[in-house]
Amino acid sequence: MEQSVEPARQRRPRVERGRSRNGCQTCLGKRVKCDEQHPHCKRCVRLGLTCEWGRGKQPLAARRRGLGPIKRRDSGCWTPSSIQPRQSNEPNQRITDTRKQLSTEHSNSASASSQERPPSSPVTNTESLALTASAIGSSIYASDSFVGSSQNQERLSIYPFPQAISDLRFDSLDNCGPDSPLSISSRHGLSSIESSSSSVPSWLIAATPLLLADPFTGPSIGSSDTEAVSFHRSVFASLKSSRSPSLSAHSLFLDHAWDKKMAFHFLLALSHSELAIHFGYGARPTPESCIHLQRGSELLIQARNPVAPTDHLELLLSFLYIFMFWMRRERISPSKLRALSATVLAYIREFDLLQACASDEIHSLTEPSTNAVPYKVLLSRVLVYLYDRDGFCSFFGCGGLLASYMNAYQDQLRKIWRLSRTAFLWNNARDPLSSPNPEASFHEVDEAATLHVYFEMIGLHHEINRYSQSDTPDLAVQGQIQRRLDQIRQEHASLFDIVINGNDPSLMAMVTVTHFHALCIYLTRSRASAWGSKPIPIEVQSAMSDLVTTLHYTISRGNHVQLMERFQWSLLVLGIETQDPVHWEWVDRNISDVAIREAFSFILAAKRRSGGCIPMAFVRQLICCGETGD
Repeated sequence: MEQSVEPARQRRPRVERGRSRNGCQTCLGKRVKCDEQHPHCKRCVRLGLTCEWGRGKQPLAARRRGLGPIKRRDSGCWTPSSIQPRQSNEPNQRITDTRKQLSTEHSNSASASSQERPPSSPVTNTESLALTASAIGSSIYASDSFVGSSQNQERLSIYPFPQAISDLRFDSLDNCGPDSPLSISSRHGLSSIESSSSSVPSWLIAATPLLLADPFTGPSIGSSDTEAVSFHRSVFASLKSSRSPSLSAHSLFLDHAWDKKMAFHFLLALSHSELAIHFGYGARPTPESCIHLQRGSELLIQARNPVAPTDHLELLLSFLYIFMFWMRRERISPSKLRALSATVLAYIREFDLLQACASDEIHSLTEPSTNAVPYKVLLSRVLVYLYDRDGFCSFFGCGGLLASYMNAYQDQLRKIWRLSRTAFLWNNARDPLSSPNPEASFHEVDEAATLHVYFEMIGLHHEINRYSQSDTPDLAVQGQIQRRLDQIRQEHASLFDIVINGNDPSLMAMVTVTHFHALCIYLTRSRASAWGSKPIPIEVQSAMSDLVTTLHYTISRGNHVQLMERFQWSLLVLGIETQDPVHWEWVDRNISDVAIREAFSFILAAKRRSGGCIPMAFVRQLICCGETGD
């Protein structure tokens, strides 16, 4: 009897599911497919999630080399010199001369890259100092090695960038000797400033604390200038604005800082620092960032040349980038921000820039270069941003001198504000190389009422700061500010109705209304009434309800407001006032500004110890001095 032979069972062919291996960290953590679109994938945008991207992992061989001066060796670019045997009778003077030569060539670079070291490991010889400077300088300024590496090209493909960036070079200032006025060692001793104080302008004297600043650096992340600029244009500009990256003011500033060496150094210092923060390396500035900060500071001293014409745009852009750099540290530095506020104020008063920008003639200032946007329009735009940053810092007890000065000239301030809003309109009308962008024009016209309200609240915010910090409280001032807030609510009732009812408001409208409700709470709690104290006033209860609603609605629209300071400040106001642990957790999860998040952690710990109430004066003490109050 023959046995039936069963046919061999065929295996089912394996079906490739198209698993994503290079997706965002959010999708990888959820184990779902990611479409790998940069900078925000469709799933994160649809669900309102934070789309975070990890950096490419270095190969094992590169990681084993540690942080030494040589990360990789390309035989086509680098060849070791031949080693000649030393004769036994050769004197040791040759080695000594070589060490002296290294020390002379790299003295300035060593000073620029020096860090705070523990007392147990001081640097005592010039040879190690020179070799350290050479190592750091070679790893940071070798942009060709970064662009030529296939691994780094893959990392760089995240951010589109113009090819011309890869050709950037900076003139070295290392040829200045240790006794030169531009030498960092000489500058730290203040010899060059004090010896000729009669010829130094007042604004440069006010900037002395900034020139002496040596921020404690974090670890190097190996970012190049190319990657930093690309990140600044495509990601950072988007997170700092409610506009698209191409229409943001920071992209406009980048276009005009391109050929200004000092401003571009400060921009690179900011961009390298923000790149490290974005990828989770912490808020301590990287060595790449600190070197550009030092180079920009050296050029800032050189800007006092009485013979060469002064480029006001370059100086104001430099001040703006310094503001943004020091505002994004883990701990706010009151001394540096106050010195920066005094510096900008002294500079504006010395050259009477408010009057020059507020004049009726659009081309009243001499333009050093041909721009699509008039020079005075650009100056007005930067002045408005400086006014905004300085007024914001005054909430923490830092600065405010510039904002107070500009608030005293309301007519000129309004003219400068109206002129600054025409920057994108001029760019459309006069740039023959680019096609007109109707989106920019539509944004300026359609958002006119919203931007007007937002600018009015910037001034009110600073007025509340002054009232809160005045030595003698004046209840009449509080009443005047409250009446102005009520007037804004009545005159622009349609704006508030659109946001509250959710009738598809713009992102800028939601940010503006959110800031308004936070100001109403801040005005009540700014002096006598402590945060979280009971009984809660009716106006605070109403503002809290509206603030929670608008904050939730705005955050659900996406992460384009992650770095907008006044929206982040509104989250801080909710966290300080509320007693709900659920709200505390939600606020802590959504604050993305490192300085504000650090301040909120101190305030929250103090509220829990004190039973939930905390006065405004103690809030400023915690923010400026830390939890210990040192």
